[in-house]
Amino acid sequence: MRGDIGSPPIEKLRALSRFLPFGPVGMKDIAVLEELAGPTRTLAKGATIRAVGEPVSTLDLLVKGWAASTIVLQDGTRQLVSVNLPGDVLGLPALSLAEPIDDVVALGPVTVRSIPLSGVTRLFEEHPRLAATLFLIAQEERMLAMERIALMGQALAKTRLAGLFVRLNERMGQFDDGWDNAFELPLTQRDMADLIGVTTVHLNNVVQDMRRDGIIQLTRSELRILDLDRLLALAALSPWRQSTPGWLPA
Repeated sequence: MRGDIGSPPIEKLRALSRFLPFGPVGMKDIAVLEELAGPTRTLAKGATIRAVGEPVSTLDLLVKGWAASTIVLQDGTRQLVSVNLPGDVLGLPALSLAEPIDDVVALGPVTVRSIPLSGVTRLFEEHPRLAATLFLIAQEERMLAMERIALMGQALAKTRLAGLFVRLNERMGQFDDGWDNAFELPLTQRDMADLIGVTTVHLNNVVQDMRRDGIIQLTRSELRILDLDRLLALAALSPWRQSTPGWLPA
């Protein structure tokens, strides 16, 4: 909240990365979130964090690791629809439904903290600024989903993949002044192909083209962007600039 004395220690920043861009977050805010959150859970790669069809009773703050939302169609085909990074609040879209339509799975070892829905009620009743920020987070996710849909419907595969890499890089480097455009990428080629709507064979060809052009360096564990300007031009996207609204409750 505005006026709080003290700033979050650096180890808290990534866990609060979805709250911070929309306005100051102080130590009192951290205390509120930690009071509302349940115990820490550590899950292995491939574990289901939230399952389709299960009644929604909590939100989950992704503290460490990457997760993904997937939808399984009637024929058993799995479609990965979004990636969640540290700081994301898992389960926000499902609050609008009686039962979620997606599974949220761990892409690697993850740490999460569950917030019971009674805690969400308390946010709206007692901490309107944090509650309003949750609303903004949901709207931002909606806008990013709209951008992905537009790219998948109209852009070439290379542009779609460049857009994915640009947005991931922006999130990962958000709080690092010395960011060198390199980060661990726990996505398989199948995952990336799902996210941009192509086959794994086509995805591999696009990755090889980007490597040969000197735009990226991609290994099984790391993505390094060698030429960010060319990647941005290829993605045909403007840098993502989050708002700092003055209308948030004091």
